[in-house]
Amino acid sequence: MDKSYKPLGQYIYENHNYEGSIEKFLEETAPLIGYIVHSFSSLDSQLNSSICELINDRTDSIGSTIIYKMTYSNKVDLFYRLVRSMEIALDKHFRHSIS
Repeated sequence: MDKSYKPLGQYIYENHNYEGSIEKFLEETAPLIGYIVHSFSSLDSQLNSSICELINDRTDSIGSTIIYKMTYSNKVDLFYRLVRSMEIALDKHFRHSIS
């Protein structure tokens, strides 16, 4: 495989081979970025709800106290550990692809 080298420019936008003004680039990509942020926020909200329900199905207050100020990555890890412990306790295997 041949390697190609490209010198880095002084500014980040110089490294993306974008032709045109930065304002035009931002105008074109802003709706897409907003959609990604909105989708991620929805995913995070659903993860929060699922964790709280696994911890206590009668109230979210205990789960909310636990996940307060946790990063998304830490919440994913907590969710996995909660599901895994439930699998072990019930001697069942739920379908998931995280190992």
